[in-house]
Parts: sequence; C-alpha cells; structure tokens
Amino acid sequence: MPYIDGPGGTDVYFEEFGSGPAVLFVNAGLATHAEWEHQVAALAADHRTVTFDWLGTGASSKPNVAYTAQLLVDTIAAIINGLGLENVTVVAQGIGAHGAILAAEQHPDLVGRLVLVSGAPWYGGDRDGQPGGFSEEFSKWWLDQVSSESTTSVEAYDALGRNYLFRHPSDAVVGWFVAGAVQWPLVVFNAYCSDMAELDHRQRLPRIRVPAIVAQGRHDNKQRYEGASVLAELLPQGRLVTFEESSHMVNLDEMALFNDTLRAFIAEGAVSHK
Repeated sequence: MPYIDGPGGTDVYFEEFGSGPAVLFVNAGLATHAEWEHQVAALAADHRTVTFDWLGTGASSKPNVAYTAQLLVDTIAAIINGLGLENVTVVAQGIGAHGAILAAEQHPDLVGRLVLVSGAPWYGGDRDGQPGGFSEEFSKWWLDQVSSESTTSVEAYDALGRNYLFRHPSDAVVGWFVAGAVQWPLVVFNAYCSDMAELDHRQRLPRIRVPAIVAQGRHDNKQRYEGASVLAELLPQGRLVTFEESSHMVNLDEMALFNDTLRAFIAEGAVSHK
C-alpha cells in the first residue's frame, strides 16, 4: 500500500494515478479517498491525480493525537511537498474545504487553484444575520442522531445519507457512503468537528489570491447555499458555480457536469502558466 510521511512521523495512505497537471483531492468528513474515484477515472488520462485518507481514518495512521483542522492542513502540505506537486489544484468537499482554505492561506506557494465543493465561510449557524455553513436545524438533527443511546453510528450514517447528502438517494449509494463512514472512528470524527466548530474564514478569505471555484448544490440543506455565495464573494478570484440538480454531494449527484467543470477550470490554469 502506498504511504507518504505525514506530520509527526505518521503514515498517510494515498493513491496516485495519471500524469499532467496535478490535482489533489480532499474528501469530506465521513468519507475516504474513494469519494473521488469517478473524478480520478475521468481525469487520470491527462492529469496527475492524488487522493488520500485523513489521519485517523481509512488506511492512514490512527495515532493517539489531537485531531484538528491544523493536522489536516499539515497533512495536505506534507503530501504536496512529499510528492513534489507543483501548481496543484486542490479540490475539497464538505468540512475538507476548511482544511483547503487554511492550507491556501498558510501555504500560498503550494496551492495554485482551489475548488471548494459544498464549502462554507464558517462552520455553521448565522453570523451577523447571514446564514452559512451547517444550519441549526441540521446541527440539532445530527446531534440527536449521534447522541442517542438507542441509535448506532451506522444507523445515523444511513439516515444522514438518505436525508441530507444526495438529491435522489438509492440504497446502493447510501450503502456505499456508510461503508466509507465507518472507516472514521467516531472519536476521531467528533474531534475534527469539535476543533472546526469555531472556524470563521471571513478575515482570511480576502488574502487567498488564487483562482477558485465554489461548487454548490442548489438543494443542499446541510451546507447552506447562502454561505457558498458569501464564500465566493470574499475570495478575490472566486466564482460560484451552482449545480441545479444537486444536494450536498455535488460530485456524485451531477457527476458528468462536475467533471466537465473541473476539467475546464484546471485547463484555465494550465494555459495561464505556459
């Protein structure tokens, strides 16, 4: 199995396919590197694609450490440096987008372009009267799911998939999601989320001066559409791309359109660096 040295002597599982412009995919919470398999399949013929499992999840090391947003940032930097990726497009989904935003701010020399899928300018709730991130309704619903002593995590993940992740959930796709979700120890998931809960990117976003796409599903009732609009507005080179038939998992709900959008965006960067 392929591993790269991660923060603190850890082993980060990654998969690399193809050659050409570099694309690093950062999966969502409760997902593994496999979230991106349809994007990798579409791009690997002429792109260098890299996916990985967050530390504490999947096939990566699960050390007894603090699982924080900064650990994710350090992991992203370790992969880019370790593999010698240049002018890399970082594609990140869900809470993974928080790590990508922080990485772009802290390591402007490493991140060439950003694609933030179902991302948000802050973690959740309303800020200064502006809705963004996770809604209070979703947060309460999710807390009820994971704090109930009569509901297992598997049942909670199944309900999450059916109610919030996909525009038209099928048993097959929800089952696939649950199979990935259980590769996140619940204690690790809770730790990452707890650390990210106070994140507010509004002050840092204007400092991130790389081309960026904010890809948002019109029907996302988990990561609210209004927040994506704020995110795009605050990024100096950001633009909002709305997926009209998608919920939270844009890259799966409208797979072909997402892949075409991603390919075109990466091509813009390849032309500008010739």
